[in-house]
Amino acid sequence: MSSYLDIISGQQKGLVAAAARLLLWLCSLVYGVIIRIRNGFYDFWPLTHIVERPCISVGNITTGGT
Repeated sequence: MSSYLDIISGQQKGLVAAAARLLLWLCSLVYGVIIRIRNGFYDFWPLTHIVERPCISVGNITTGGT
Protein backbone atom coordinates (compact mmCIF):
# COMPACT_ATOMS: atom_id res chain seq x y z
CA MET A 1 0.00 0.00 0.00
CA SER A 2 1.41 3.36 -0.99
CA SER A 3 1.63 6.24 1.42
CA TYR A 4 -0.26 9.47 1.21
CA LEU A 5 2.95 11.41 0.54
CA ASP A 6 3.82 9.17 -2.41
CA ILE A 7 0.41 9.86 -3.94
CA ILE A 8 0.38 13.63 -3.52
CA SER A 9 4.01 14.06 -4.57
CA GLY A 10 3.44 12.20 -7.83
CA GLN A 11 5.86 9.38 -7.05
CA GLN A 12 3.00 6.87 -7.07
CA LYS A 13 1.88 6.22 -10.65
CA GLY A 14 -1.29 4.66 -11.95
CA LEU A 15 -4.96 5.32 -12.42
CA VAL A 16 -5.91 5.16 -8.74
CA ALA A 17 -3.16 7.59 -7.72
CA ALA A 18 -4.10 9.98 -10.53
CA ALA A 19 -7.76 9.82 -9.52
CA ALA A 20 -6.82 10.48 -5.90
CA ARG A 21 -4.75 13.53 -6.91
CA LEU A 22 -7.61 14.80 -9.05
CA LEU A 23 -10.09 14.37 -6.20
CA LEU A 24 -7.78 16.17 -3.77
CA TRP A 25 -7.24 18.98 -6.29
CA LEU A 26 -11.00 19.43 -6.77
CA CYS A 27 -11.52 19.45 -3.00
CA SER A 28 -8.84 22.12 -2.65
CA LEU A 29 -10.63 24.29 -5.24
CA VAL A 30 -13.94 24.00 -3.37
CA TYR A 31 -12.21 24.72 -0.05
CA GLY A 32 -10.47 27.76 -1.55
CA VAL A 33 -13.75 29.20 -2.83
CA ILE A 34 -15.41 28.70 0.56
CA ILE A 35 -12.54 30.42 2.37
CA ARG A 36 -12.57 33.35 -0.08
CA ILE A 37 -16.32 33.80 0.51
CA ARG A 38 -15.82 33.68 4.28
CA ASN A 39 -12.99 36.22 4.11
CA GLY A 40 -15.17 38.43 1.92
CA PHE A 41 -17.82 38.49 4.64
CA TYR A 42 -15.22 39.72 7.11
CA ASP A 43 -14.18 42.48 4.67
CA PHE A 44 -17.71 43.77 4.09
CA TRP A 45 -19.40 42.96 7.40
CA PRO A 46 -17.20 44.35 10.16
CA LEU A 47 -17.51 42.54 13.45
CA THR A 48 -15.48 45.06 15.42
CA HIS A 49 -16.82 47.79 17.66
CA ILE A 50 -15.18 51.12 18.43
CA VAL A 51 -15.46 52.19 22.06
CA GLU A 52 -14.87 55.68 23.39
CA ARG A 53 -12.85 54.60 26.43
CA PRO A 54 -9.80 52.36 26.92
CA CYS A 55 -10.87 48.74 27.09
CA ILE A 56 -9.22 45.52 28.29
CA SER A 57 -10.47 42.40 26.60
CA VAL A 58 -9.99 39.01 28.23
CA GLY A 59 -10.95 35.93 26.27
CA ASN A 60 -10.93 32.16 26.52
CA ILE A 61 -11.61 31.92 30.24
CA THR A 62 -12.73 28.52 31.47
CA THR A 63 -14.13 27.52 34.84
CA GLY A 64 -12.40 24.67 36.59
CA GLY A 65 -9.30 24.57 34.43
CA THR A 66 -8.61 22.68 31.27
